[in-house]
Amino acid sequence: GLHDDYIRDQFDESDHVWRISSWHKCQNKMQAGSKPNETGWGVYEESRKAGAIVATAHEHLYSRTHLMSHFEKTEVASTSNTLVIREDESGTHADEGRSFAFVSGLGGKNIRAQKRNDHWWASIYSSSQNARSGALFGVFNYNGNEREAHFYFKDIGGRIPDQFTVQSEVGVDSSCTE
Repeated sequence: GLHDDYIRDQFDESDHVWRISSWHKCQNKMQAGSKPNETGWGVYEESRKAGAIVATAHEHLYSRTHLMSHFEKTEVASTSNTLVIREDESGTHADEGRSFAFVSGLGGKNIRAQKRNDHWWASIYSSSQNARSGALFGVFNYNGNEREAHFYFKDIGGRIPDQFTVQSEVGVDSSCTE
């Protein structure tokens, strides 16, 4: 409960275009390996409602969800490789919060095997895919657009098993038209 409240309070006070929630442990459904539930769903849901990217590790593999409209219920909002993240608008009854989560756990040794293959996964890179150590990189202000970022996972051999674009609608009033 305290971590959920902290995340909500920090993002309620933020007007930043980009928001990232990062912690080490994860929930079992939010990684493609076999780690147990350790964080609770509140941290994921408060981050999603704020339009924050969820960055985790702990499991020694790489995995990324599709754009999610609810983490705990594993509801996929879109399967596009252009993820449009947005925050929940407090003045509406609808839940508009959209985000995604990733596990970037290939920075050390002991690359683990994929154990999950669920409908919410956009990308999985583990020993089951002959993964090598690597990291997820993000280029913000992509092509001069402050609301666009390009991400790619690159391993030490130069292979790029995942790449995608993220557009942030955080702070954009969707009731206004241009």
